[in-house]
Formats: sequence, structure tokens, C-alpha cells
Amino acid sequence: RSDTIGNDFLDPAKALDHEFTAKSQAIMARRGHFIDSLGICMFIAGVEFTHVAETLSAITGWNFTWQECAEAGERIMNMMRSFNVRCGHTRADNCLSPRILEAPIDGPAKGRSIAEKFDEMVSIYYGMMGWDDNGKPLPKTLKRLGLEKVAKELAR
Repeated sequence: RSDTIGNDFLDPAKALDHEFTAKSQAIMARRGHFIDSLGICMFIAGVEFTHVAETLSAITGWNFTWQECAEAGERIMNMMRSFNVRCGHTRADNCLSPRILEAPIDGPAKGRSIAEKFDEMVSIYYGMMGWDDNGKPLPKTLKRLGLEKVAKELAR
């Protein structure tokens, strides 16, 4: 699994690359879920994650690295997904509004749609997340995140 997307993250040419987009989403979702857990504004996207960790460290008196913050976000994502899987959520439930799948009528993406690549994007995302083909977190992913009890529960 690769957790880096390099300096290409803000490259507009990558915006229509389905593989890059799926990988980017898997990586950035860790940050987003961690930010959500802090109860602060989600629109701090321009703030470097190291700054978020340093600010949290200053507020709490604990020493957080951005990697620890990202892992906490990943843990949150896997707890949420595990809960949803236990409630019957499957790959089929990962769908988008038909409107999002429509090709734009103008702009740089005019006439281009992700519809034909969406299933492949979901597979890439699941792989990056350490989930199986149906979106169920793998036992090794849960164990790596210290969620052994959750892994045992999902194994039932």
C-alpha cells in the first residue's frame, strides 16, 4: 500500500486521473476524519497537517505528530466502516448520485464522466484502505490500528 501521492496532489492535470483520485481520497480522508473528530471547521484544508498536530499538541500538552493524527483518522474510518458492515453495508451501497456521474457540459472536464471508472475507483480505494473487495476491513488492517476487538467481532 502506498500512502504517498507526492507533489502531484495539487496538479490540475491529475484531477481527471481516476486512479490518482481514488488514492488521493483514501489518503486525504484520514485527515478529514481526524479533523472532524476535533469538532473544528472542516474548511482548514489549506492548513498543513503538521500545523494541526502542533496546535493540538499545544492545546492538550500531549505531543502529536501528523502521522499519529492521520492514524487516528484512519482508525475512525475503520471503526465507522466496521459498524456499517455489521449493519449490512456492502459494496453495492457505495454509489453516487446519478447527477455526479453525468459528464459536465462545459469547463475542463467537458464531456468526461467517472461513470465507467467508478467501480475501479472503489476497488482502488478499498485496496488503499486495507479492505476486502466488498469493503470489509481486513483483520490485519484492524489489528495494525489496535482494533483487535473489532476484528474479532467482524469475524463472527
